[in-house]
Amino acid sequence: MQLDGQMSVAQLFEQVRHTVIEGQSHQDLPFDHLVEALQPPRSAAYNPLFQVMCNVQRWEFQQSRELAGMTVDYLVNDARATKFDLNLEVTELDHRLGCCLTYSTDLFDEPRIAQMAEHWLNLLQALLADPQQRLSEL
Repeated sequence: MQLDGQMSVAQLFEQVRHTVIEGQSHQDLPFDHLVEALQPPRSAAYNPLFQVMCNVQRWEFQQSRELAGMTVDYLVNDARATKFDLNLEVTELDHRLGCCLTYSTDLFDEPRIAQMAEHWLNLLQALLADPQQRLSEL
């Protein structure tokens, strides 16, 4: 993606939508094949391709659901570890967003993550307040 301070929030959203749709056309490529093809420098200290993960899921919230004769229960994400430096899980439940941040305690402490979460919420509010504002104005 190419960001430009003169872009409007609406233009950014359109670019993100286009990029996501394009990326989904390649979602069947296994991660290990991608790493093998790109051959990035390897280190035990970090993930070879990216260090920050954001995952968005939509659920129609029900405590349990019947599927093919099985009962499937919804479980709250109680993650205590992440493969990435920072991982943001966003789940839409009953028209609300639930968020879970997991992070490397070698890199971040709880006050820093709380501050980042607050900044993220402020940014979301600003993005939604005026879709025609320029990114440079945020």
